[in-house]
Amino acid sequence: MTLLPSENLTIDQAIAKAIQATKQGEENVARELYHAVLKHQPNHRIARKNLSKLNAKRPTAQIEKSQIATPLQSQILDLVNLFHSNEMVRTEDGCRALLQTHPKSLDLLNLLGASLERQGKLREAAEAYSNAIQLKPDFVEGYNNRGNVLKELGQLDDALNDYDNSIQLNPDYAEAYYNRGNAQEQAGKLDAAVEDYDKAIRLNPDIAQAHYNRGN
Repeated sequence: MTLLPSENLTIDQAIAKAIQATKQGEENVARELYHAVLKHQPNHRIARKNLSKLNAKRPTAQIEKSQIATPLQSQILDLVNLFHSNEMVRTEDGCRALLQTHPKSLDLLNLLGASLERQGKLREAAEAYSNAIQLKPDFVEGYNNRGNVLKELGQLDDALNDYDNSIQLNPDYAEAYYNRGNAQEQAGKLDAAVEDYDKAIRLNPDIAQAHYNRGN
């Protein structure tokens, strides 16, 4: 289970990384990881305990500053729930409202892009994903997501470039191979498309559509 777009980690990996960050004096990194865990498991005992210890070590003013810099995890979770309930307009509005005070939130920008994409607002979605990538140039999912939007806009060369970037950053990202295969097929590059579908299936045999597309 992936925690956040910005952290391609399982919960156990995030806890281990947070503990290591604390030992190395990187307390802000540790706090961010614990918050990510608690977004998915609010009652996670280790995350709650260790985060409380970290917060107890710094002045109240610092805590308030951190809360301004990062959206409250409960607010993000509420927006994610709206998205999964197919409430795209409300998700978009909520993201835009929070981005007024948290303009550098990768998760909000990514969620905004997804909600715009679902509404067919493709150019606005591409802009949201681009803003996320600008904040984090190694944002694997951001390149993949923007590639999907660019493909829908008919900008196949740009889409393929985004998929290439996503795969270069994470060579085991099955979804990016599958999406690049679709773009290759749309561009008439059938042999390259089959290669991408094969790679996607090897990495994730559960991608049923890749099996179907390869067979056609």
